[in-house]
Amino acid sequence: MEMDPQFAAFISTLPLSPASTTLLTTALASSKSNTSTGLLLLTHLFPTTTHSPGTTSYTAIQSSHWSLRAPLPAALVFTPLTTADISTALKVLSHFRIPFSIRSGGHAPFPGSSSTNGGVLISLEKFSTIQVSKDRKTVFVGAGVRWGEVYGYLAPLGLCVVGGRVPVVGVGGLLLGGGIALDSGRYGMACDMVESFEVVLARGEVVVASRGENEGLFKALKGGGNNFGIVTRFELYTVPMSGVWGGLVSYEPRQYGECLAAIVEYQTTHQPVDPHSGMVAVFLFADSGKQQGFANLLFHDEVEDPVSLRRWKEIGPVVDATKRTTLGEMIDETYFGYPALNAEMRRDFRTLSIGVDLELYRDIVALFTSTYTAIADTPGLQVILSFQPMAASTVAAGREKGGNVLGIKEEAQMWFVLTTGWSDAADDKVAIGAGVKFFDTIARMAREKGLLLDFLYMNDAGMDQRVVESYGEENIRFLKMVAGEVDPEGVFQRLVKEGFKLS
Repeated sequence: MEMDPQFAAFISTLPLSPASTTLLTTALASSKSNTSTGLLLLTHLFPTTTHSPGTTSYTAIQSSHWSLRAPLPAALVFTPLTTADISTALKVLSHFRIPFSIRSGGHAPFPGSSSTNGGVLISLEKFSTIQVSKDRKTVFVGAGVRWGEVYGYLAPLGLCVVGGRVPVVGVGGLLLGGGIALDSGRYGMACDMVESFEVVLARGEVVVASRGENEGLFKALKGGGNNFGIVTRFELYTVPMSGVWGGLVSYEPRQYGECLAAIVEYQTTHQPVDPHSGMVAVFLFADSGKQQGFANLLFHDEVEDPVSLRRWKEIGPVVDATKRTTLGEMIDETYFGYPALNAEMRRDFRTLSIGVDLELYRDIVALFTSTYTAIADTPGLQVILSFQPMAASTVAAGREKGGNVLGIKEEAQMWFVLTTGWSDAADDKVAIGAGVKFFDTIARMAREKGLLLDFLYMNDAGMDQRVVESYGEENIRFLKMVAGEVDPEGVFQRLVKEGFKLS
């Protein structure tokens, strides 16, 4: 059978022997569609790293998402071993116009997050190498590594990186979305501490993006998400860190007022002068409302019991887990010590950014309690409202390192994330709808006070939120320009359905 000339030209670019090409051509002749043809070609090219529905390996990968809502039924799962594997696969996927998704850690909660319906899921779990440079100023981290692994590797060396606060979150997704770190006030967003990215572009080309090479792509990847290519390796700046002080302090609902006042005091008085400090405060509603409380994860990278965080001890926590430890041990203890944070359930995120205002904070917490009291009988309902204080110094530190595309105002502000969990798919509308209404009301309240900010943090956003638009017109134009240069056919806009797209 004579091969179509265009297809023959394409096949010639792939790593196939003449015998394999002949066998494959015969098999492809019976394929009924572009998708089935492309999938067949992938399984032939990568027989040991493609996983089909019904196999044990496919099921294990598909079921390892943090949220039960996230996985969609992929037609094929691909676990590449090298950048060359990804390069070849992208050529096939682009040629046959097969939808695909990319997964680093699989922590995003909504349907289609790191998954695809009928396409190919590219799981980067094999990109698991961590290697410190000879001068120890940077560390190379594979895109399939999780933050807890990075901290555990670096701690014995007296080193750390600016990264995630949850040990099971993947390095890749957090960095491409910006990345809040406990020490962002000192170093900037986590993406600002990337020295270089290794990226496979849509046409299969493997490039390095840094301040001295592919500068436009380098900046676009710092908050631009999965719109430009598949990042396989990150080179991160290391920071010296022999240990940290911190841990959770917990309070009862009767102490909410004092806690909110302490948050404002921290943002207005202490955070601006102590960039070594950090915190993330959470209000919890669970167990049909029987479990309500407030907890704050405190952090300092220099001293114990710093003045900037001392107010939290004065309030009188009912639980105080602060101590001298390592960053990895602290976030492990926080995450794994509270089973509800990693329990199997359906989940959703939602985010919002506002200015600093104690009265507004009080109104938000009151609304939080009333909103979820109204649906408290929803099976398995567990809701966490997180207050994430962001300092002007975070923006300044990022700008000094070349800047990013997030468009954050250089001022003190609060980034909220609502993390909702529940048991049954039948309750999706109720659980998600309550969060949407809650945050719409917060937005209205903040707007009336002139405190609503445009910025939406990608890694905490709901699937309907217009994240990229919140970066501002100048950054949007820049991102689209870079995407046009590195992906002129728009592969990562058309075929990668997940994430927050440029259009």
